[in-house]
Amino acid sequence: MTKDLDVVIFGAYGFTGKLIVKYFTENINLQDVNWAIAGRSKGQLLELKKEMMETFKKNTDFQVIVASVSDEKSLDDMLSRTQILINCVGPFSLYSPPVLASCVKNKTHYLDITGEPQYVKYMFDEYSESAKKSQVLMVPCCGIDSIPADLGVYYTLKKTKEFSKMNDKKWDAVGKNDGIQVEVFVKVSEKPSYGTWNTLVTMLNDRYSCCFGSRKTLKSKKGKSVVTSKLLKRYKPSVHYNSDVSSFVLPFPTSDPLIIKYSSDLLEYYNGAYFSFGNYLVSGLFSMIFLFIAVFLILIFVQFPFGKDLLIWLGHKKGKGPAQDEVKDTFEVKCVATLKDKDGSQKLITSTKLPDAGYLATAKYVSECALCVLDLIEKKTITYGVQTTASAFGDHLLSRLEKIGYVWKVESNKFK
Repeated sequence: MTKDLDVVIFGAYGFTGKLIVKYFTENINLQDVNWAIAGRSKGQLLELKKEMMETFKKNTDFQVIVASVSDEKSLDDMLSRTQILINCVGPFSLYSPPVLASCVKNKTHYLDITGEPQYVKYMFDEYSESAKKSQVLMVPCCGIDSIPADLGVYYTLKKTKEFSKMNDKKWDAVGKNDGIQVEVFVKVSEKPSYGTWNTLVTMLNDRYSCCFGSRKTLKSKKGKSVVTSKLLKRYKPSVHYNSDVSSFVLPFPTSDPLIIKYSSDLLEYYNGAYFSFGNYLVSGLFSMIFLFIAVFLILIFVQFPFGKDLLIWLGHKKGKGPAQDEVKDTFEVKCVATLKDKDGSQKLITSTKLPDAGYLATAKYVSECALCVLDLIEKKTITYGVQTTASAFGDHLLSRLEKIGYVWKVESNKFK
């Protein structure tokens, strides 16, 4: 199957989609990577192209493709032409299952920026085997959800091996509580875009609404994925004061734990050692109280159709979000790895501070993932099936991100 395009950005005129197009226009020469933009509205696509032409003057001769998730033929026509799809069309649980099916059918590698656990589980359950058979790589959560956590744990465990000299031997566990515990602490200070807010409200409405209507839960026909998460212990995070970050923390309900679960099997973290994982949001006490009240009110409102519509209306307008060029230092991540075995307890802390606002970071993350896929295709070292960013790209992605200022570092090493 001959394909004339390397990358297609689908949902290009959404808030994050525009940032990805901007990053491609600024940094990825069309002569080196033949990329295009796609969406269901030709008018909005042409308007976006005009905006890029007026802003950058060059590298704007990219193609425009009209395609819709509700039109199977248009998806097949688009995906039969490209090696890689960057999917920005959300909420993903509602709109993207047909895209996954068409990618497998047309042997197109798939990346997205979802943060929806239900959708991630559906991908792994439904497409792990078929993607392998079709020699297709599918990687969800290539943005803020969940690259900082996924690569953070990957980097931290890699350093743990180095410092504990465990590269060539199994974990020396002697009791049921022995192993490695990894905690991810996230500090974020940015409001959600229309797409993110719409997805969040839709997810809560689907999960918790019990007063009106029927739930539209995305279910897998196959029941379970090919990974079993044998290595990951059940870990229930709780609200507490944490001395490693000198702040109160509360469980952060994102797709990160699920992604780490899959990475733990795909990579056999720490040579088969049992490890537990928890992710937390760093928050001041008063901010935490305010957040609890806000969540409680949102859960009440999503019980009613008018409440859901009102909540979506309160967010940004469609296609809009927080200003990205004016906002810095909105996202910080710290990973704390605690090892316990017969020699006692040891701790390693790593951290990263994103140089950009969250949505711009997502645009850069997923763009660099696409370039990783092209590199892997050229080197013929690509791993097929549904993967995580850690299992699919690992050190290669860490290296690419470091070149654009997204650097992980060891903050504290208390290994003996």
